[in-house]
Amino acid sequence: LATFEGVIYPSFSQSVHVCEPEDIPAGVFHHRAIDWGASAEHPFVCLWGYVDGEGNWTIYDEYWNTSQERLLSDHIHEIEERSYAWGYPLDYARNPYYGACFADPSRPDNIAAFNAAGVWIEPASNDVFNGIECVRVHLKTNPVTRRPKLRIFNTCKHLIEEMRMYRWKRSKKATDGGVLNPVAAVPAPLKRDDDTVDALRYMLFSAQMQEGGTRPFEASYKPDK
Repeated sequence: LATFEGVIYPSFSQSVHVCEPEDIPAGVFHHRAIDWGASAEHPFVCLWGYVDGEGNWTIYDEYWNTSQERLLSDHIHEIEERSYAWGYPLDYARNPYYGACFADPSRPDNIAAFNAAGVWIEPASNDVFNGIECVRVHLKTNPVTRRPKLRIFNTCKHLIEEMRMYRWKRSKKATDGGVLNPVAAVPAPLKRDDDTVDALRYMLFSAQMQEGGTRPFEASYKPDK
C-alpha cells in the first residue's frame, strides 16, 4: 500500500505565487503545454504561459476537460479559439514570440494529429525529477524583489489546486522479514492530481532545455537504479 510523504511543492503559496489577471506585456515569449487525458481522474489539460527576458514565468490560462466524448478535433478547436483570444497571431509558428506547445511525449499519434491540424506541437522533455526541480527553482522568491520566478493567474483554478495537492508516493515492501521504512523509500510522484502540474513541468523544463542545452538542473532526489 502506498503512503503519502508530503507535498512535492511545499514552497508554493497562494499569497506569493497567485495573482489577479493582468495585461500581458509586449516582448515576452509564449508557450503552451498539454497533458493528454479524457476522464475525471485524468483530464485533458492545456496551459498557456509566458516568460520574460529575466526568466520569470506567468501562467495565464488553462483548459481542463474530463469528457470522454470530445474528439481531438474538439480540443484543437478549443485551444485555437483560446489562443486567438489571447492574441496568438495566425502565423504564430513563424513568430519568434510564440514558441511550441510542449506535450506529453507518450502519445506521438496525438502530437501528429495536432501538427497536421496546424497546431505546432513538440514532444516535451519528460525528465520527471529534473523537471520537478526546475519548477521548484522557479517557485523561489528573489531576496531583493520578494517576487517569485513563477506566478499563476487566479483563474487557473485547477493548476492552483494541484500545486497544493501534488504528493510523493512511497511504497512499503517486505524485505528480510520486515517492512521498509516508507520515509527512506525511493520517492515517486503519486499519479493523481497531477495533470496540470505535469503540463506546467513540461512547459518550464522543455523551454529551459531548448534555451540552455542539456540538463540545466540536477535534481536533489534521484530514484535508485
